[in-house]
Amino acid sequence: MMGVVFLVFVLLGIGRNLPFTDLYFFGLGVADLLFSILAASLLLGPSLNREIRGLRTPTIATTLISVIAFISMALNAPVYGAELKDVFEILKYLYLVAVMVVSSYYTRRMGLVPALGFVVGVIVSGIVAFLNPMNPDILGTLQIYNPNVIGNVLSVSIVFCSFAILGGYPVIGGFLAICAASIAFFTFSKGAWLMSIFGLIACYLAATNFGARNAGLATSYKKNVVYVLLGGLLAAVYLFWDVISLIVQAKIAATDFESSAAEGGSVSARAGLILSAIYMFMLNPVFGVGISNFEHVNNLLQDELGDAYYEDDNPNSAWFYVLGCMGLPAFIVFSWMFYWFLSRVYRISLLNQKVRALYTTCVGIVFFIGGNVQVEMLTAYYYWVALGVVAALSTRGLLKKVIAGGKMDDAFARPPIGGGVARRDALLSGGDSDRSMS
Repeated sequence: MMGVVFLVFVLLGIGRNLPFTDLYFFGLGVADLLFSILAASLLLGPSLNREIRGLRTPTIATTLISVIAFISMALNAPVYGAELKDVFEILKYLYLVAVMVVSSYYTRRMGLVPALGFVVGVIVSGIVAFLNPMNPDILGTLQIYNPNVIGNVLSVSIVFCSFAILGGYPVIGGFLAICAASIAFFTFSKGAWLMSIFGLIACYLAATNFGARNAGLATSYKKNVVYVLLGGLLAAVYLFWDVISLIVQAKIAATDFESSAAEGGSVSARAGLILSAIYMFMLNPVFGVGISNFEHVNNLLQDELGDAYYEDDNPNSAWFYVLGCMGLPAFIVFSWMFYWFLSRVYRISLLNQKVRALYTTCVGIVFFIGGNVQVEMLTAYYYWVALGVVAALSTRGLLKKVIAGGKMDDAFARPPIGGGVARRDALLSGGDSDRSMS
């Protein structure tokens, strides 16, 4: 069963990021089919209620967003129109709740198998994108296929690697993080570069935490391997600094910060799209202009936006998409769910309070940047898998194989304070406390 779960999450990591369109039908791929089967087995089992209790906050938040989105669509249909695809977009939010629940369920029972499988899938999509470049020659190197989207998920996968390091897989997590960061460089995306840096810092902080309660020789060896991997990456950056700095400088020059959106400035274009979303929010602060209506209303606002106008079907930001298209209540709920996510990240680490806060900040920056350079945070798998994985890890009632001395760090194996053996066994069977997760 573990192999099946690993394969499903590898396919989720690949997602729809391959350049071969024949693999997808109506936007769905093999991953969706296999995941649906995996999810159905859980939905029909006795563990569903226990798992949802542990994910009460994000489940309620996503349900509220779906309800608000439906009301927004209904209210705005007479003004801007509505399409059948809008209904499917709303339903997909509920499908992603299933992704979150399944990720949490199998993380509790199989450790970091779902997270590592997802990272492997992301790297596979990155390798395929590298072999099928969008631009085969930029300053003597290449730019991978679909660089912004794949760069985003590659950078986020580095954070998944930090989870793996914290969970007792430092060598595998460190190696995969280096692979993801190396491929992300060829995106020529400033956002992906910045996210990768903070992701690698999170990996370093996770490595310093690994083995905090176990100073044995094997633990020291694994920790030192991570340091060697990260040091090797720094050495490679130093050796190729002339080439890297040339590429970075060229990218910054091409950004053309001083040009307006109308003149082709990419920063101004993003700012213009955000401004357009704010205008939409002002048109209807409670329910926005309706999902999928961003492009139409953005065009209607062209005169008001002036040189800030840029044609696109979304604001390139999950937060401003929610604000402009669904209104302030949905924006607050979405932000509330993100806060819940970070609060669970904070619980994972066993570091001292200051370093734990720094680790959580790095993770938060990666996801926040990712959600503000691509709207896909709403509907891409990575955020919802992360929610499930973090929810499971933050309970500390992790795995039977942890208790048996398996791969994960012994620091995670201790029973929760105040619960003893009975509490530990309840957690391992899938139960969780509403108070600990609310």
